[in-house]
Amino acid sequence: MVHYWYGIGTSITRISKIFNVNKRLIQFELFPERKLKNMQHRIDRGGSMAYYKGGKDWADSMKRHREHKYEVFNNQKHK
Repeated sequence: MVHYWYGIGTSITRISKIFNVNKRLIQFELFPERKLKNMQHRIDRGGSMAYYKGGKDWADSMKRHREHKYEVFNNQKHK
């Protein structure tokens, strides 16, 4: 369906608005080689593990985050 819209001269931006999705998704559908290149670059950077450090420091940070979140939401309820 995306190929039809692009084939009649509709821009990638307009197609993304028609389907209510990100422009990058439309690019990946129209040009699969871009998706492959993007996935290869992601693998080269370490995949999803590039964003996850793990270990004790991460656990402590997450604990502080959850405690703060709990405090914020409880304060909102009492106002």
